[in-house]
Amino acid sequence: PNNNLNYETHYQCLLCEEDGMYYTRYTGGQIVRINPETWEAKILGMSPIGVTYGAAFHPTRKYELWLGYDRADSPTGPEPANSLYTIDVRDESKDEDNMLLSLKKMSGPVPPMGAHRDGPLNQSQFNSIRMINFDAAGNLFVGDARNHCIRMVNTSTMMVSTIIGIPGVNSPFKDGVKEEATFNTPHGIVTDPDGVIYVTDYNNFRVRRIAIE
Repeated sequence: PNNNLNYETHYQCLLCEEDGMYYTRYTGGQIVRINPETWEAKILGMSPIGVTYGAAFHPTRKYELWLGYDRADSPTGPEPANSLYTIDVRDESKDEDNMLLSLKKMSGPVPPMGAHRDGPLNQSQFNSIRMINFDAAGNLFVGDARNHCIRMVNTSTMMVSTIIGIPGVNSPFKDGVKEEATFNTPHGIVTDPDGVIYVTDYNNFRVRRIAIE
């Protein structure tokens, strides 16, 4: 294992509105459920080892937890890095290695250093996924940090598109339409009830506002 990776770190604690429980994931792979009445924590099972800055529950498939892997530290290789996964937190069934059987890789194969590809989700490629968040319609917005752009996954059609930013181009920030605006390592991403997207443009030291017409 990479000794620089802290196996006790977790980045987000999310409320599942359907069952009222909190869920978090540790870099060691543990998926944990927390009861807010007793604060009892239970490990449901394992996911691949690695860093997931991004995690979000689907707004209509409410038990469906999406994870965005930035990097991996797995004895089986770098496969989870730069990839999107889902887990059904209702299903605690596990294999002989304690991996949750509901775990599914949603995005496509990615080179170790990441890549960029739009299109069908199962063929898509990312490069250093940071925060992810849904809008009310079930569109997943992804801060694709080292591609320096914002991606959208339509979870009805399972298609991926780059909504803004020029893939691979990091430069001083420039506002404008999709073909003009630039980012430099976007990290945080949230949506408001009106569908407006707010992004922390990390290396440009800005918070950016995106309105999709």
